[in-house]
Amino acid sequence: MKKVLLLILTLCATSELFSQTFTVNGINYKVTSPTSVEVGLNSGFTGAAVIPSNVTYSSISYSVTHISDYAFESCTGLKSITISNSVTSIGQRSFWNCTGLISVAFSNSLK
Repeated sequence: MKKVLLLILTLCATSELFSQTFTVNGINYKVTSPTSVEVGLNSGFTGAAVIPSNVTYSSISYSVTHISDYAFESCTGLKSITISNSVTSIGQRSFWNCTGLISVAFSNSLK
């Protein structure tokens, strides 16, 4: 019985961790594992976005590995984006209808 209860508590804690979102330097992130995050929804972002290799939140450092589906969709205020080499994938329509986007810089890490 104790093992079952411990398993349930562990699953609940893990589920809560992976649904956690936070913002660093104006960019929203979502935790995807204990050590990594993805860029979340940022439709209201304006200016130049820099997606770093790592972000720190609540004293935990996370690797940024993915840009989610629709992350900057219809973000007309986005002017440029620089994507670090830790990002290996970009979701569907992440930059769809970003009419103000004039510059994109990324590494060869993208698949």
